[in-house]
Amino acid sequence: MPLNSTKKGWVILAIFTAVSVVAVGLVLYPLAPNQSSTPASPSSPSRVSAVPGANSNATQVVDSTLLKDLVGASPALGSENAPITIYEFGDYQCPNCQSWWISVKPQLVDKFIKTGRAKLIFVEFAFLGRESFSASQAAKCAGDQGKYWDYHDVLYSEQRGIDTGWASVEKLKKFASDLGLNMEAFYSCLDGGKYSEIVKKSFEEGVKVVVPGTPTFFIVGPKGEVQKIVGSQPFVVFERIIDSMLSK
Repeated sequence: MPLNSTKKGWVILAIFTAVSVVAVGLVLYPLAPNQSSTPASPSSPSRVSAVPGANSNATQVVDSTLLKDLVGASPALGSENAPITIYEFGDYQCPNCQSWWISVKPQLVDKFIKTGRAKLIFVEFAFLGRESFSASQAAKCAGDQGKYWDYHDVLYSEQRGIDTGWASVEKLKKFASDLGLNMEAFYSCLDGGKYSEIVKKSFEEGVKVVVPGTPTFFIVGPKGEVQKIVGSQPFVVFERIIDSMLSK
């Protein structure tokens, strides 16, 4: 039976709507989360806490001499004579940094740091909140008493979000007390802002060497070659780079 003009109009409208929905779906599909089986790239937002406005896809490789003279560099974890140096730029409130600390760092320590083939240097890149800045200063104050890495580990083990009070000045002092530090010296260092300018300088140094977010790593080989890794990448990524540098 022939359709009258009113029915024809409704049919045309229904067809147009269906086609539009399909078209929009095709456009949006690539943007939907968790739809790709491709591993996350080194600059994947899921693996890096990005600095607002920074280019998370930046791949510039810096001159290794810029890394050797960092004012905010921590004491080395591992042998000073290790042929490989890993520089980690991190924020103590960064969940991706904590994830890397939990899942990847122990493997690096076991295979490369304990064996004398690599050393790790941490650079505070405090940008996520007020407590990031205070925690960074506290770690350096602990470093004055030879407990930098112990305090560093406490901070990541205690991380509880961003500016939630987990790294308040009171909590930072408690962490120091629990580690058996000289509290008079620690109070003087933290309350007096001994490392305030150094922590600010650390952030500026990170920007200078193109750190788009945390964690960001620079692996420096025996001949000064530099490989940049952005984000909490799996151990195999670090292993492949380090083994390649050592085999040259």
